Amino acid sequence: MMAKTNSNIEPITKHQEQLRILSQSLSELNNIESTDEVFKHIAKILGKYFDNTIILVLTFELEKNIVEFKALKGVEKSLLNTLSKLLNYSPVGKRYPINKDQLPVFKQGKFTELKNGLVEFDSEAFPKSIINAIQKILNIHKVYTIGINKDDDLFAAIHFFTLGTKEITETDFIESLAMQTGIMVHRIQLRNELANSEMEYRSLTNQLPVGIYRTLPDGKILFVNPTLAKMLEYNPGELYSMHAHELYVDTSERNREVKSLNQLSEESTTNEIKLKTKSGKIIIANDIVRIIRDEQGNIIYYDGLLEDITSKKTIENALRESEEKYRYIAENVNDFIWSIDKNLKLTYVSPSIESILGYTVEEVLKDQFTVFFKQESLKMLEEGLRKRQEMINKGIFDNKQTFWEFQIDHKNGNKIWVEMSANPVYNENKDFLGLIGVSRDITERKKAQIELNESQARFKILTELTIEGIIIHNNGIIVDTNPSLQKMVGATEDYLRGKSIFEFIISESQEITREKIGSKTAGTYETILIRKDKTTFPAEVEVKNVIIDNKKLRVVAVRDITERKKIEQELLKLSTAVTQSPASIVITDLKGNIEYVNPQFTRITGYTYNEAIGKNPRILKSGYTIPEEYENLWKTITSGGMWKGEFHNRRKDGTLYWELATVSPIIDETGKIIQYIAVKEDITARKEAEDALKQSEKDLKHANATKDLFFSIIAHDLKGPVGNFVQFLELITEKANDYTESEKEDIIKTLYSLSIKTNDLLEDLLLWSRIQMNKVDLTPEKNNLLQIANSSISIVKENAKKKEIEIINLIDENIYFFANNTSVKTVLRNLLSNAIKFSNRKTAVTINAITQNHQNKFIEVTVIDNGVGIAKDTINNLFKIETNVSTHGTEKEKGTGLGLILCRELVEKNSGRIWVESIENIGSVFHFTIPSV
Repeated sequence: MMAKTNSNIEPITKHQEQLRILSQSLSELNNIESTDEVFKHIAKILGKYFDNTIILVLTFELEKNIVEFKALKGVEKSLLNTLSKLLNYSPVGKRYPINKDQLPVFKQGKFTELKNGLVEFDSEAFPKSIINAIQKILNIHKVYTIGINKDDDLFAAIHFFTLGTKEITETDFIESLAMQTGIMVHRIQLRNELANSEMEYRSLTNQLPVGIYRTLPDGKILFVNPTLAKMLEYNPGELYSMHAHELYVDTSERNREVKSLNQLSEESTTNEIKLKTKSGKIIIANDIVRIIRDEQGNIIYYDGLLEDITSKKTIENALRESEEKYRYIAENVNDFIWSIDKNLKLTYVSPSIESILGYTVEEVLKDQFTVFFKQESLKMLEEGLRKRQEMINKGIFDNKQTFWEFQIDHKNGNKIWVEMSANPVYNENKDFLGLIGVSRDITERKKAQIELNESQARFKILTELTIEGIIIHNNGIIVDTNPSLQKMVGATEDYLRGKSIFEFIISESQEITREKIGSKTAGTYETILIRKDKTTFPAEVEVKNVIIDNKKLRVVAVRDITERKKIEQELLKLSTAVTQSPASIVITDLKGNIEYVNPQFTRITGYTYNEAIGKNPRILKSGYTIPEEYENLWKTITSGGMWKGEFHNRRKDGTLYWELATVSPIIDETGKIIQYIAVKEDITARKEAEDALKQSEKDLKHANATKDLFFSIIAHDLKGPVGNFVQFLELITEKANDYTESEKEDIIKTLYSLSIKTNDLLEDLLLWSRIQMNKVDLTPEKNNLLQIANSSISIVKENAKKKEIEIINLIDENIYFFANNTSVKTVLRNLLSNAIKFSNRKTAVTINAITQNHQNKFIEVTVIDNGVGIAKDTINNLFKIETNVSTHGTEKEKGTGLGLILCRELVEKNSGRIWVESIENIGSVFHFTIPSV
């Protein structure tokens, strides 16, 4: 979009930019041959115009009920690949069933906001789980759409997905572009249809030019030639079993034609009729019928010639619509279109001239150019026409477009600058007929040129006042300098102009300077410059590319950094003073990037000096220090305070260590913070002793918790089902005669359910106890994850069916893991059972898997539900045996709390980890990792 100038002209600039885009788009679309390229072109225009917006163009095949994603702009390819990989799904270039509920929105051709956002696209192709993921990853704010139509034809739709807080208000601009696109697509289709019709016509003329037939008076078909059979999409044998009236769209039309024939005295007549082909297509044909009579004058045959004029009718309609379309464009575009004959007589001017110059078409055609042209401008036009006529007389036909700029009078008296472009018009005999042209108001452009000239003058003043040295050069040859540069090198402006900049650069620095000039890149670097008296000084140079008077030049800003270099030397001395310190010392810049480390840092961390410099101390992060601790650190030191605390860091070789750190700001003489320094002591040995004591306490606590949970499950969860089992057995054995067969069947079903639950609990208890005693065979082996998942799903699908919950398996069939298959199957069964247990009826549970990194070392498996979710204060305790958590499901299903503890044990025994993300009343996502093959 055009840059803002001031608040008074901003709306005009924006409007003009949109009109420029529409005009340019119209010109470019006229040169596009295929509809696919049209849609890609429009997506490119909109993607460039709207920032923070994803543009998606999809096309329709209404007869097949298919929509195809045709073009996508506004989203980086890397983000699209990441999204496709995460979702295991990529929609671009795919074909999907049409959502018929949205067709009325598209067909109205209006720019519409979809109030429900991405949910509007909920379908089998895009389930809510995918929609929610896309919404979250791309941070989609609002969704808009508009259909691309022409009359009753719907060709495509454009979706706008705004990101962050972006909103779109340019309704008129978008609707104009969509209408313009619809016109062009319709034009291309007509053009293609016309081309196809011409090809068919040529094929027909190579055989027989028209269809030939003979029928009896009752319409029985006796003969057709191949051309007519092909025209009607039948083979001749099929037509011989038919009557002519069966081919008419309206049988009454056939009856009227026959009646008219019988009443005519002539032997032949011509009618325009509508016929239907075998496929149901309607064609229009010229029917030339000749009546064949016997000697008594009775009609015995109708012989006829059928000419298919459907294409002709289509062309006539297309030409009529095309004429109306171009007349509409000419009369509504903001530029005005005109034509003059070779005598300089204005023959046509579009109505838009009134919005530009204030004159009506009638006023301009009446008074010709004299109403607003100055005499010298008319002389220029006359001279141009005269020279062109002379060239034509010499046999030189110039089709080159001509441009002029004139200052003309607006009807209100204002002076307006107008740019005129004209093309010559010749007839088929190459006689020059005149010019056709387009004129546009360039007053604002002229003003901008004046402002540019003034800006260049201001630039000259600023360069003379700045303390930085300024050099403007062209491929190394000095064009201009400012007084500061002249003073810096001790030379006059005249002395410097025309000289090579390499005369003022020491030989050691000339290579990088030549490289910068050759590559045309901008940037900042340091060098050593030579004064006129041959003395040298260190300098920092910043290079940028500029265009001055339409020439591409380079501007170099030069700063004398002699004093800065002295300060750097002092800093070097200070750094030497701490190299022998027994403590690890790190100095960073304000962004936290390391500028200095002492040898003790290298000895402790394993990182060399060069490896550390420029890096952030986060290279030492092990992930064990909480983010809040780092936030507190930065908050303290950026406010000028000193922070003291402990870090659990990671060395270069991957081993962990503890250090006690003191971090404080370095403040200059003005009180400004310029750097940060950290002094750190290795306290690993002390921490290991403390951790050993803590681990001993933790092991004791875990043993007690394990014992308590084991006895709790036996006392409550196992005792309850067994007690119920005994009571039901007593009922059915002692009072069997008191129950009906139906009641006995219910009791037996209850006993079966209790036995299953008791058996599952006992199996979990036995498995858990064997794990605690390290008696479970967890030998890893190669397994197909999809097969294991399907096996686990089959176990829980009956419970899912009872709650009408759909289980969606998105795992790729080519994913293999290297772990104990029984363990993975048990984990999946427990997670799927929990997901079903805590999901509401008629929802979905999704299982998916992705590789975690480029080395494919681990596979991350996710089980997603849209259930009740988990409270934040409960999540941290889910996998802990000492804080056993057991809650009821959405339909009062009971649990022991042992399932997730088993999951954690099995996952960790297989070298993986397990965690959960959840939002109450939204749902939960359980993750666990297993080694990849």
